[in-house]
Amino acid sequence: MPDDKIDQEINSLDDLTEYQKKVIQEFFETYKRLEPNKLVKITGFESKEVAEQSKS
Repeated sequence: MPDDKIDQEINSLDDLTEYQKKVIQEFFETYKRLEPNKLVKITGFESKEVAEQSKS
């Protein structure tokens, strides 16, 4: 089983394994599937800097 410790410090996407990214993707796609008329399709991950720019 991949190392999926959740107590590690994560500061960038480089700190996540591919397995951890897949777990995050599956979580959000499944989470929204439970709501009527909602669909989420994750097409990739962006950096913290990109996320901060989109907030403003």
